[in-house]
Amino acid sequence: MRRPSVSLMVLHGTVDGTLDDSMFGAFAASDEAWKWRSSHVNDRLVDARILSTIRGPTQNDPFLFLGIKWFTKEHPTVLTGILQRRDFLIMEATGLTTDSKGERIGYFLMHSVPILRGELSFCFILRQNGPSKVELYCRGFSDPHGEMMERLSVAIASEALICAAGVVTMRTFTLLGKGCACQSCRRVICTRCSVVKKMTVDVSDTGTVKQNRLGK
Repeated sequence: MRRPSVSLMVLHGTVDGTLDDSMFGAFAASDEAWKWRSSHVNDRLVDARILSTIRGPTQNDPFLFLGIKWFTKEHPTVLTGILQRRDFLIMEATGLTTDSKGERIGYFLMHSVPILRGELSFCFILRQNGPSKVELYCRGFSDPHGEMMERLSVAIASEALICAAGVVTMRTFTLLGKGCACQSCRRVICTRCSVVKKMTVDVSDTGTVKQNRLGK
């Protein structure tokens, strides 16, 4: 994955404390712990989020973590306006294990997730056109990058535009059958085109249970 022009760095040395101390300092299984760690090591994080936790700590391995993280860093002040800020999407793993001699060791791994970053730009303009009509105009582009076929990328982008436009261009719903956006496909649906199912959605720190309507 490393390009030949990118330097390979090696670090070796010692730090004061115990192995558990070092692992506790490297451990960050929540956004709050990550920000706390960043404030102590001063790694210049501007923003950071844990997108997914795959594995968490256990009683036998309290420093176990495997998850997907996103972060962006600030540049030194002298480079502001010269270099653009970069962001990173990585898989991070920490934990304890033993080597071939049975000696207890800790590990801390970071590896980029190979995902292509697409670009898009759209502008929607809406105006009233009669008592029950709304005129909609949109212009923009979506560039998925990579080797995706142009016709396929345009089809995907146009489908997304139709879904967005459907919020205002779908037929008028009666008072007894108001439209709403499906939580799965984001399309505007009516009562006849929907099936009500119960879902547990994490919408707050209190763990409130919320019912949503899904499209057929």
